[in-house]
Order: sequence, then C-alpha cells, then structure tokens
Amino acid sequence: TLWTPTSVVSTPVSSQQPQISAAAPTAPPRTKTKATTTTTATAARPPLPSHSHSHPTIQRSTRK
Repeated sequence: TLWTPTSVVSTPVSSQQPQISAAAPTAPPRTKTKATTTTTATAARPPLPSHSHSHPTIQRSTRK
C-alpha cells in the first residue's frame, strides 16, 4: 500500500518540481519584499523617537 502512494506521489512531485522551481525564484523575492517592508517599518520606528529628540534640536537651531 505504501508503494502505491509513493509511486503516485513521486509522479506528481516530478511534475510539480518544475513548477516549484519556477515558484521558488518568485517566492524568495516576495519574502524579501515583505522582509524589506518589515525592515523599513522597523527602521522607520526607531527614527520616530530620534525625530522627537531632533525636534528640540531643530527648535534650538531655530531659536539660535
């Protein structure tokens, strides 16, 4: 019984392998895009506190 599913699975897997290979290059870029978006959002958050500190500096520069 195990041999039958294995043979059947092996056939679809072989057919899917080219599709997976084609999808694999597509998947990593999307993952990187999401990672970049997450990194950008994370990077944007640290600047927010920095901007708050920069505001007093900007006001001091403006006062000067």
